[in-house]
Amino acid sequence: MKPQHIVILGGGFAGLTAALKLRKLRGRVRVTIVDRTNHNLFQPLLYQVSNGTLSPNEIAIPFRQFIPKNCNLEAIIGAAQRIDRATKTVHLEDGSSLSYDKLLVCVGTKPAYFGHPEWEAHAPGLKNLNDALRIREKFFLSTEIASRI
Repeated sequence: MKPQHIVILGGGFAGLTAALKLRKLRGRVRVTIVDRTNHNLFQPLLYQVSNGTLSPNEIAIPFRQFIPKNCNLEAIIGAAQRIDRATKTVHLEDGSSLSYDKLLVCVGTKPAYFGHPEWEAHAPGLKNLNDALRIREKFFLSTEIASRI
């Protein structure tokens, strides 16, 4: 019997946990994680990257470290553009597509500004490494400027 193909959109806490549990069903399922990055990010420590206490590589662990050789898991970089439920196909932004038997959507959230998009310029989100590094740069530059006064 052909193993079922399970596609997981999102490699955060939910997606990675599901994939690691499904790894135990080797031979019965094949799992593909699709994420915009090649790593799982421990978001609770992003603030420490933004203030310079930790480096990004201390909280971003490549998916490859979670996936042993000869395993039923694979991780690919990509983002879903469209899901066709009728044909059980996920179409990715790069033009490729993945067929699936089961689909888990674990894509997370984005910052909410409660109907005030103008707040975003003054209250940047802190959801990924780029956000943390942008805040870190602003913090360090502000500290340098303040030290000259």
